[in-house]
Amino acid sequence: MAMALHLFHYHQLISTFQIDIVNLMKFACLLETGYKPTNPYHNSTHAADVAQASHCCLQALEPNLNSLEKLAVILAAFTHDLDHPGVNQAFLIATKSPLATLYGSSSILEEHHWRMGVGTISQSGMLNNLNNEQFSFVVDLMKMMILATDVTKQPKILTLSRKCIPIDWRNTQHRILVLQMALKCADIGNPCKPWKIAQRWADRVCDEFWLQGDSEKKLGLPITYDRDRETKPSINLNFITFMCRPLFIEWSNVAPGKLSRQMIRNLTYNEKMWRKKGQEGNLLKPEEDSGRRYSAPTKTSNCLKPPHSKVDRRKSAPTSSAKPLPKWDITRCNGSVTGKRRHSLPDNSPVYQTANVPRRHSLPHAVVMKNLKTEGNDEEKEKEKDKEKMEEEEEEEEEEEEEEKEKEKEEEISLSLLNISEKDYLLLLQ
Repeated sequence: MAMALHLFHYHQLISTFQIDIVNLMKFACLLETGYKPTNPYHNSTHAADVAQASHCCLQALEPNLNSLEKLAVILAAFTHDLDHPGVNQAFLIATKSPLATLYGSSSILEEHHWRMGVGTISQSGMLNNLNNEQFSFVVDLMKMMILATDVTKQPKILTLSRKCIPIDWRNTQHRILVLQMALKCADIGNPCKPWKIAQRWADRVCDEFWLQGDSEKKLGLPITYDRDRETKPSINLNFITFMCRPLFIEWSNVAPGKLSRQMIRNLTYNEKMWRKKGQEGNLLKPEEDSGRRYSAPTKTSNCLKPPHSKVDRRKSAPTSSAKPLPKWDITRCNGSVTGKRRHSLPDNSPVYQTANVPRRHSLPHAVVMKNLKTEGNDEEKEKEKDKEKMEEEEEEEEEEEEEEKEKEKEEEISLSLLNISEKDYLLLLQ
């Protein structure tokens, strides 16, 4: 409710269209009840998040948009997933859901969301002061934007966007296309957020995917996402590669600016983090499969570790005729009797005899000074090596940024390193 009131006030929609504040609050309450709170991802929190992201996109496009278009974008953002069942289109068709029967086999969910949104607007009465022409314009534009959130339509939208660069704001089709891309970016833009936020949204998405997989397993249907096989890194890397990166590269061409650059940087960083997590998971799998168990070394084992000094083993090794020392008799260590126990070892600890190694204070002064100078030179060399490493890392980062910029200019993403084709991935998300 607070997000709806803020955005309508910020964009001056309340005063422009004389919206009754009570009806606006009624609309916000109906939105809250229209989203299923049991869905881990497609719930009212997701609707508010997409509305806020749409607001950011509107700010990048604001000089070129009119008030009716802003109103349609915000309403579409709030209602784009209204009454989402928490499963995808393929599941609805396979289970012969009433929604599949009602809307056919194309954009089932998107059609339902749009109609639910129009019903919610009409029930609240918030747009009663718009004339018929204005109301029809808003409703039709909402439909075009919400239907564009269907993942199977993204390749067509990206192809059209490449042909429309540069955008001609006097062209109605160009304007509609830009607004469709804005809502799509807001809808699937979680991987473009800072890592901690993106990770939390990824957890919610995976939980919802896995719940659908559990239902498919119980019903004997082909499993879309199996929690025993599909990992979070693999799910998110595929989503970034096939859906997010192509879309946001085109968006950066449509609306270049600070926001687009920051989203691309976040997306690139998050992709590296997911890839790193995936590699760490792969490294752990062989150990888990082999059944090996590792335990941390105890303090006793550490304190009993033999010293690393050079020992003359011919002198220190016991002969066959020598009588072994008892473990408790530590007063006879190194052939000396002190009458006191060694405070740094337990009473029952074995004692390692060490050879007589000359200490630094027993060496000639010239040798000591030479050793000190050598140590100082070694420290300086280490510092220089550290500086060189830092410079090399910075150069590598700059090279990576340049490579990323070159990749962003490419029209298509290479899929040769992935185990799934783009066509199969889009079918998976239907």
